[in-house]
Amino acid sequence: MSLSVENSPRGQQTMRAARFHGKQQLGHLSLDVVPVPQPGPGEALVQVRYCGICGTDTHIVQGLPGSLPVVGPRTLGHEFSGRVAAVGDGVGHLEIGQRVTSDVNFSCGHCAACYRGNPHLCPDMLGVGTAIDGAFADYIVVPAAACHPIPDQVSDEQAALVEPLSCCLHGMDRLSVRLGDTVAIIGAGTIGLIMVQLARQAGAVHITAVEPHPHQRQLALQLGANQAVDPSHVEGAWDKVIDCAGTPDSAALALRLAARGATVVFFGLTRPDDEIGLRPYEVFQKELTITSSFVNPHTFGRALSLLASGGIRTSALITRVLPLDHINDAFGQPHPGKTLVEVSAADDRSNP
Repeated sequence: MSLSVENSPRGQQTMRAARFHGKQQLGHLSLDVVPVPQPGPGEALVQVRYCGICGTDTHIVQGLPGSLPVVGPRTLGHEFSGRVAAVGDGVGHLEIGQRVTSDVNFSCGHCAACYRGNPHLCPDMLGVGTAIDGAFADYIVVPAAACHPIPDQVSDEQAALVEPLSCCLHGMDRLSVRLGDTVAIIGAGTIGLIMVQLARQAGAVHITAVEPHPHQRQLALQLGANQAVDPSHVEGAWDKVIDCAGTPDSAALALRLAARGATVVFFGLTRPDDEIGLRPYEVFQKELTITSSFVNPHTFGRALSLLASGGIRTSALITRVLPLDHINDAFGQPHPGKTLVEVSAADDRSNP
């Protein structure tokens, strides 16, 4: 069935959606049959091609607090690529069948944070896959203004990495790496390996990846780290330190590895009640800058351009692809690297 700009669904009335139903059903998502959503004015209906599994998704499924509260039933997933299947009234810049990805955090636009240029700090911000239904589904509705065309140089698989890359770019903005800086990156999972590449592009003269798993340390070296060491054997002091692991131990280690005058960024997501010991005198004596990074304000387009330029090597990052029907396999044994959920086939042009 050919794609159409008509708002009312034709033919296909329902779709698959992997949904979180709350704490009474922890450990897995339910593959439900639900109505295909309708794009309203200013919105686009996107047929999902791939959607990456984020650590936040895993936290939610396991009943752990994510970065935003989730009330079931909710379709998870926010790192996606797809094709425009339909548009609502007033949308003239998107074409049916066009490959797109989308920013996934929507702010009110009129609070103090939004007026100050900090939409990610908006108290009423809505996130795809947390406050509103996400992309572990055949179709998703998003604001058309949030959609970004995917350049020809970027594959559908790579485009599913734009959202995490955009978050990493914000983290690097907060880290403020200068030419000649030394950088320590704690954690060499998908995020840490992206950070290694960004730090190299930013002009870091020496990059140390701190990671317990030998395979991930080897990947860090391949992607630009000068050395990769186990956390139990790391010594030294660095100009810039970023914690991508998100544990109390890694956060404490980040502070220990900071040189005098260093900047430390807490990037990885800890539990809300996690605590670490902090000696204010040591912060004072070293004149440390301690900051953090939250989601991806103003970086989504930059991330897409960086992928299109070939500036980020993605082949080592995507390590598993699962069909939507097998999505729960991703929440079993821990798996290094990025898992993508393949929702539709490359030649699937069916229209709801």
